[in-house]
Amino acid sequence: MAGNAGLDRDVFQHALNFVTLKLATMIVRDGEGVTRFITLRVQSARTQADAEAVARAVANSTLVKNKLVRR
Repeated sequence: MAGNAGLDRDVFQHALNFVTLKLATMIVRDGEGVTRFITLRVQSARTQADAEAVARAVANSTLVKNKLVRR
């Protein structure tokens, strides 16, 4: 049983990540005045912090916001 402890932990972590992401998405979509919801995926960033900085820069871009509003 001890040899499978890592597998059980990985399965649990995957399930926990799935549930928390779904809950966070539901909270955002339920927000007052929310008409659009986008997901940004950053690949090949050197670090998690770099990926987050890129995603925030794109999400906060005036060009992106204007494009979403006009549709």
